[in-house]
Amino acid sequence: MTNRNNSKTEVLCDVYGSSREMAKNWQLDNIRLRRALNPGESDFVNPYEKPAEWESFEADLLKRVMLQEIYVPLLNVDNKIYIFDFQKDYIYKYDAKGEYLGKKEISFHLKSKYARRDAPGNPWDKKLIYDKARKECYAQFTSNGTVTLKKIDLESGSVIATYVLNDHYFPENIQVYDDVVYYQFIDNRMTFGKDCRSLYKMKLN
Repeated sequence: MTNRNNSKTEVLCDVYGSSREMAKNWQLDNIRLRRALNPGESDFVNPYEKPAEWESFEADLLKRVMLQEIYVPLLNVDNKIYIFDFQKDYIYKYDAKGEYLGKKEISFHLKSKYARRDAPGNPWDKKLIYDKARKECYAQFTSNGTVTLKKIDLESGSVIATYVLNDHYFPENIQVYDDVVYYQFIDNRMTFGKDCRSLYKMKLN
């Protein structure tokens, strides 16, 4: 947070974790890199000798394959700041002045409370949707094309309501405003050789 009066910057919260975990097997990655740049050459080479032309390719490979971005949403609700740390499974809360108000444990994003975060089959889309009119937060889940929205209590971090959007499979650009869900869906009809998307709405309550 930056104070505009004295231009001082203060760190409110550090969020880190699997976002910067490197690939587990560097030797295998080096072999794959050599095969991509010099197909047909033997894999038995000095791993510490690296041609200069590899540098840009390797840097791009690290960025695209070996580094994984994390999702750390921040919500400003009623002069309170909520920071979701999905690496440590907490919501951190601050007031408008940046004073720490505590944290709550969360598990709604996990396949189960005891499963690993990267467990296969976790339907969470790594997306939170905020209803600005009602100041409510929803987590988005997709399973077999069906989207489910779970309303999250920001104070407790728990799920307080669940809504299934079962009228269409794989809806897109989902938004919530004043307790109404809006989304786009690709229709079967074509317009000038392109897919036609229509806007739909669904009342939650």
